[in-house]
Amino acid sequence: MPLAKLAINNRYLSLWCCWQLCWLASYPYMRMGVELYPDISNPVVMVGVSFPGASPQDVETMVTKPLEQALSTISG
Repeated sequence: MPLAKLAINNRYLSLWCCWQLCWLASYPYMRMGVELYPDISNPVVMVGVSFPGASPQDVETMVTKPLEQALSTISG
């Protein structure tokens, strides 16, 4: 209760303490660097193959499945 009486009786002291607390909290925040945030990038691989005049079944059996099997063994 003595803290409440002090705050009520000395409103300028209370205001000054709140201002100091806000200033002390904002000081480190303003100097915080951007390097604290991690660099996030997702690895992406794109493969393009053309097989003119082929049917969808030929593309699946002769191109897509062998490529998927070969590329699935890549680490990372």
